[in-house]
Amino acid sequence: MKPAHHPQPRVAPPQRGHTAAEAEPGPPPDLAHWLNRCATLSPEYGGMLSTHLPMALQALHALGASAARLNAMFNQVAPRIPPRAAPASAILPETGWVAQLGHYPAFEALHATFADHAQRRGVNALLAMALPTLLPGVSAAAFHGLIRTAHGVAAGHTGEVVAGLAYWAARHQPLPASDDPAWRSTADWLTALQALPAPGGPPLPMITQRMRAWAQMPGFQAVAPSLALGPHTLATLAQAAAALYAASGHFTVLHAVTACQALGVLRPWLPADPSALRPVVVALAAALASTGLPRLQAALPDAAPPWSATVAHALASDDEHVIKLVRACQALAAEDSQPVYAAAAARAVGQWPVPS
Repeated sequence: MKPAHHPQPRVAPPQRGHTAAEAEPGPPPDLAHWLNRCATLSPEYGGMLSTHLPMALQALHALGASAARLNAMFNQVAPRIPPRAAPASAILPETGWVAQLGHYPAFEALHATFADHAQRRGVNALLAMALPTLLPGVSAAAFHGLIRTAHGVAAGHTGEVVAGLAYWAARHQPLPASDDPAWRSTADWLTALQALPAPGGPPLPMITQRMRAWAQMPGFQAVAPSLALGPHTLATLAQAAAALYAASGHFTVLHAVTACQALGVLRPWLPADPSALRPVVVALAAALASTGLPRLQAALPDAAPPWSATVAHALASDDEHVIKLVRACQALAAEDSQPVYAAAAARAVGQWPVPS
């Protein structure tokens, strides 16, 4: 079964000559109901864990979930997420939000500021204004600010776009990198990452902590940004990450796949110059290096289980990461017919390699 083809985000990309607030497509009513309820929930729970519920709901809906399934997912997950803090009483000055980057207590002020911008100028204008500034800190919360923003765009839900951008800004985390690296092919880049020395000490519990630790290691700042950039860089990285996930099932690699897909959704609002992806490459380097996998390269599979079975497993899953990964791979496969995305999705639901 070929995956559903949903190449375009529900928030229409900007058109040349249109900058004022315009009517933009909204989310389907059944999805909007649950995303509106998510608006009262904190972006984090359980000690800096990112709230995945709105992202999982959008992914389930895109996979074809019934209203009853969306209801069950919300009622299963929402009770463990605390409510949001009191909304900010005032918005930040026009460019004052930039001074709050990486300051999590400013989440509500950032949220109010972005919501005001979206109301006055439209979601397209908000994305065009915020994304170039946020991209250098794309590793924020292990890519979850980026990913939540993309799910909001895919849903056509202004509140979720605002929440994703505010979370990204509040957890903004640039990683250090050389400004003058020696350019490498993808294979050579992965090999060079593999050769870097690992941080010492006990393993750190959070992906974002491990990424930060790797970014401080000798050699990282020269190797991480050295991937040669071009118009197909993002597609190449998505394919490589999906192949590695299909081969390993590693949790951190899962985030690399969903991050690449999220960037594809947001690409219309990012600078066209491939060099804009440099912070993305550095963040993905930190994520992949932090896996500790003996190999960071995997061969592309030449076959994979049918999508129908994988999607059915995802729709029945209670694991928000599995649901998101399957939907991300389905969307990537709609743009690239290589079986690697079907294999990665099947790995997430336990169907790849084929169970004996």
